Amino acid sequence: MASLWENLSTDISTDGLNNIELLNDVREYLNDVINKEMIPGAVILIAKDGKTIMHEAFGSQQISPIKLPMKKSLLFDIASLTKIVCTWISILKLVEYKLLDLDSEVKYYLNLPGSNEFGNSTISQILKHTSGLPERTFLKQYGSTKNEIVSGICNEPLVCKPDEKVLYSNRGFIILGEIIEKVSNEKLNNFIAREVWNHLEMKNTFFKPNENLYNKIAPTEYPDSKGECQRGIVHDENAMWLGGVAGHAGVFSNTEDLAKFCSMLMAGGVYKGKRIIDENLLKESLSNNTIGLNDNRGYGWVNYIEEDSNYFGHTGFTGTGMWLNLKKDMFVILLSNRVHPDRKRFSSMPEIRKNVLEKSWKIY
Repeated sequence: MASLWENLSTDISTDGLNNIELLNDVREYLNDVINKEMIPGAVILIAKDGKTIMHEAFGSQQISPIKLPMKKSLLFDIASLTKIVCTWISILKLVEYKLLDLDSEVKYYLNLPGSNEFGNSTISQILKHTSGLPERTFLKQYGSTKNEIVSGICNEPLVCKPDEKVLYSNRGFIILGEIIEKVSNEKLNNFIAREVWNHLEMKNTFFKPNENLYNKIAPTEYPDSKGECQRGIVHDENAMWLGGVAGHAGVFSNTEDLAKFCSMLMAGGVYKGKRIIDENLLKESLSNNTIGLNDNRGYGWVNYIEEDSNYFGHTGFTGTGMWLNLKKDMFVILLSNRVHPDRKRFSSMPEIRKNVLEKSWKIY
């Protein structure tokens, strides 16, 4: 079935879909949560067996100060999906090129002293969120420059021994972004664009979008002090302090581009006949690499191990998520800007994601 995914079409096809009425369950649910003002709007794309079976926009992209309709083509600040779409796959490319080893220690790449606690953590431990770095995300206390922030992260004491437990850490992926730049001798945004995004024809995926694209991007918060929505500027404060390009957040994209990324993964790392990523590295990444710990993690990915459905995916603070189910041969992308007009809507997002996925997996 993998070859069916190498050239995913965005034209809707429900041929062979026995439970087409279940698509209405997804539609009704999204309309319901939007009517209840749990999120302003959303775009969803569901694909099965190499075909797009649903790609629709719901609600509004903006509700304050004026209401604007949601559009399928809209770009979103995808927040922590950056960890997957950029950083994870960049690390794997460097492993392919034998410029980096997953089991090598951080100090080898950042020239940290042997006495540095974090320096003994490995690349794979950071990818699994088992490096021992704290979950705390605020970084401005370390300084105002990128070098000061990176140094502050590296010199902070670990909160547990590596591989002792899973602690979801933005800090670790910031460090991975720094390692990618040092090893490749290239800016992170340039490396990922050349090595992956350009090959996947992801023309609407980038860090720091140009101002002329702002009207094509979903707004995030609406600070009364500014009198206008934040649009096209990264929502994550740490990524903003790091200049808008970081290993944990900062990428903007849309459902069509993310579908190309997901279809490549479903095809075992191949897109339109061209190998993008090594298949064995991909399989290793998607496996549960934290068996026996407090959370199920692959390299970068979350492994969702449930009674009736095992799948993997990732989410983003702004209200984004993408999930791949190899057993059902399908994936789901859900993009929303639940932080518009403010971030107080966060409490409802996990429930919304969970229910959308449950309804989506039932389609087959």
